[in-house]
Amino acid sequence: METAKILSLMNHLFRSKEDDVVVTSVDTHTHQFHYNPVNEEWQRAQCERLGLQYCGPNGVTPGGSNVPLTRPTNFKRIVGDGNCLF
Repeated sequence: METAKILSLMNHLFRSKEDDVVVTSVDTHTHQFHYNPVNEEWQRAQCERLGLQYCGPNGVTPGGSNVPLTRPTNFKRIVGDGNCLF
């Protein structure tokens, strides 16, 4: 439904009293999340900040930054040892 139609309908429905709130805008934007992979420099900085030893890159190949998130294309198993910082 168009924003103008939504505003018109809501204002019509709630126009019974002078002190009612008049709707002036409706946010119909759905929030899109983006994938922004970390790089080695960031990983090293975080390890230093946390007092951890840097053990090497995480093995994730960056596919570009600011990529819109959709359904997963694949799944990878990780060792359940609690060592999944990156």
